[in-house]
Amino acid sequence: MNNTDTIPLSIEDELFKRREAGIPHTSYAGEKRRHKIIQEGRIDLMEQELLTEPDGSIGILAKNELRHWKNMVIISIAFFSRYAIEGGLDEETAFAMSDIYIRKAEDIRMEKECYELYKKGFFDFTTAVYNKKRASIHYSHYVKNTIHYIQIHLHEQITLKQLADSLGISRYNICRIFKIETGFLISEYIKQKRIDSAIHLLVNTDMTIAAISEYLHFSSQSHFISVFKKVCEITPGMYRKLYHK
Repeated sequence: MNNTDTIPLSIEDELFKRREAGIPHTSYAGEKRRHKIIQEGRIDLMEQELLTEPDGSIGILAKNELRHWKNMVIISIAFFSRYAIEGGLDEETAFAMSDIYIRKAEDIRMEKECYELYKKGFFDFTTAVYNKKRASIHYSHYVKNTIHYIQIHLHEQITLKQLADSLGISRYNICRIFKIETGFLISEYIKQKRIDSAIHLLVNTDMTIAAISEYLHFSSQSHFISVFKKVCEITPGMYRKLYHK
């Protein structure tokens, strides 16, 4: 049996068209090169990589030209997020970044905006991995796992007992190790991460301040406002007025 007998006609047609046009698909080697840059957080190679001429065509991903380029960005961002996770970026952050970029891609109205978004995504995922590697280079696995636990449970009540039990270490020791390695009390770190999340919600969503307070598990709305003002020096309401998109 000829090998081509097992290939669906539509695929064989696509291969025939590419051979006739003399335009090969972009190589796997080129994809692996960008994979490695993101995975290793090589911010020093980003600019040069984007200046490198592609060694083929990305193919045709849709009949409509704009839809074609949107699909290209969406597929690329999905891959970027996986490369970043392989490089050490926590899954929640990588997937949140991916979701944001894919929504932005769907909002694009002009083809030239697609490459700009692609480029920004490549930069942002590579930079996120670089920052993660730099920040955690001296952290023990206890501290790395504590940070990960806080990240995925940020919208829940976090107790030291639950955290310590998940790590298989005493509350006293994890508090001591975390303070030594990061300079923060665990409670301070959780508070800062919740304020970071609150800032994102204030700027990018229409959730009420009461809803944000409850979502981030502050004891009350007044407590949330008090903590936010202490950290940011203005109230959540004022912050939203200044920066809401």
